[in-house]
Amino acid sequence: MGKKFVTLFYPATNIHLVKDVGMIPYYMHKLYGYDSTLVCYKNTEEIYREIGQQDYISVLDNSYSNLDTVVKGLKIEFIDYEGKFFSFQKSVLKYLTKNSKDIDVLNLYHFTPESFLFGVIYKLRNPKGTLFLKMDASLSDFESLRDTNYVSNPFKNAVLRLLRYVCIKKLDVLSNETKDSVKSIGTVDKNLVKKCIYLPNGIDDLFLKENKIKQLNYEEKENIVVAVGRLGTFQKNTELLLESLVNVDLQDWKVFLIGHIEADFYKYLENFFKNYPLLKDKIIFKGNINDRIELFNIYNRSKIFISTSRYESFGISMMEAFSFGNYILSTKTGFIGDICNNDENGRILIEETPAFISNEINRVLKDSQIINKRLDSRLNFSESFLWSNIIGVLNNKIKKKISE
Repeated sequence: MGKKFVTLFYPATNIHLVKDVGMIPYYMHKLYGYDSTLVCYKNTEEIYREIGQQDYISVLDNSYSNLDTVVKGLKIEFIDYEGKFFSFQKSVLKYLTKNSKDIDVLNLYHFTPESFLFGVIYKLRNPKGTLFLKMDASLSDFESLRDTNYVSNPFKNAVLRLLRYVCIKKLDVLSNETKDSVKSIGTVDKNLVKKCIYLPNGIDDLFLKENKIKQLNYEEKENIVVAVGRLGTFQKNTELLLESLVNVDLQDWKVFLIGHIEADFYKYLENFFKNYPLLKDKIIFKGNINDRIELFNIYNRSKIFISTSRYESFGISMMEAFSFGNYILSTKTGFIGDICNNDENGRILIEETPAFISNEINRVLKDSQIINKRLDSRLNFSESFLWSNIIGVLNNKIKKKISE
């Protein structure tokens, strides 16, 4: 049996298995022989409320069915929810105290006091183990990450600062998802520079091969613009997209909106289509799509992906659509800066106004060469975002650290 790789992410649900949380341990298992396990709660609505994830209850899927269909070979270990010890998850602290010695690589998420404590416990219990923290933060998050005033109580804050210091010192590998954030990591803490690697999120190429999904050429694609996310949330800023479409000459184009619609957004939609009834047949709400083949087929058929999000740490759906050759239009969030390549692969929506965005959409729709001319180069460029390629960078960093 290979070395034990544990991803500890207690809020994990079925959808996380096909995101970085599941993909990283899965690919470490498939390509490098690790005995990989995801450790989490068997999350329910009640637990999600307790751990501060109530905004995501509407899309909670605790079937974990992707274990049998997508990430076969990845193990999952459910731990019981036992409340908090101060502000930390009690059962996670108990799990690490008991099991750290048996974990060769521990993968944590987010640069937070909670992760600092988890990491310090792991390294104290297993000094020879490898601690890997996936930061999952965009450059816009760095100001808050530099702030070490975690709580108002001076004594408690001093303890949390000490945890941060010790964790950074003991941390073996840190990753971030965008090139700008990796370049600027020294502004968070100079001791992170040598530990940090560029590790974007990727497309599950093993799944594509297994299901014989091949990218379509331009002639096989359809006139579809696609947007993905929890529609109506503050983050996704769906209303900006809809208001931008009012002045777009869609002609024979359709706009597919994929994702759960927030309950309080239905009233907005009712008023919107009352004012613009001609758009009813152009804007198609596809709902939440859990079937990966169905979702990838839509990306494959479409030509343009658009995002009007106010913020993203990376933007996994954007990357997946890009891997199928979609031209990207996006606000300056996530990894858009890594792929634009002088507007060949996409363009940043530098003004977040309906007038500017509608002009950009019209520009692309009217000139098919913008999409067609660079399709092959986009597909070639996207190979750097295959999980099979990405995960090798992490494996090499871990091997180098172990050999030191």
